[in-house]
Amino acid sequence: MGDEDAAKRLFALGTQAAREGDHAGSHEHFTQGLALASSVELRSALLTSRSAALVGLGRWEDALGDGEACQKIRPSWARTFECKATALEGLGRPREAEASRHLSSALAALKQDPKNDELRANVKAARALLADAAGKSTAVDTKYAQDTVAQLPQAADAAASAPKAPDAAPDAAAS
Repeated sequence: MGDEDAAKRLFALGTQAAREGDHAGSHEHFTQGLALASSVELRSALLTSRSAALVGLGRWEDALGDGEACQKIRPSWARTFECKATALEGLGRPREAEASRHLSSALAALKQDPKNDELRANVKAARALLADAAGKSTAVDTKYAQDTVAQLPQAADAAASAPKAPDAAPDAAAS
């Protein structure tokens, strides 16, 4: 069995442990899998899953660290920002958590309709709102970002009802 196959097996074991409420066990499996995984898809799935295990263990900073590591390798994956939002909530940073959730929703909607300019603008605005919430404000008008992000639920509903575009690189290991 190759390293990537072994990492996939460890991902499956970690997922099963998580379903059984064994956060320490799932953390161990995901950590071992990360040592072997080479593909971006599997590494990102392991990072976000390990982050969830760390949340279950009350290790909020470590959970956020895994979310940030995932963001570096897969910056447009919606699950990355949902993962970070959960950790941010645990750290008592609700404004950043909400902005991260908005970005997660915007990215999920854009995945459904990648050529939609309005959805692209929503992602840009959500990224600006997250940067502002984290104290890393950009030159984007915060009012515009807030107004655009407020429209995300409607844009996500519209994208969900639109025909799906084929994935260029499917999330093979994503759960």
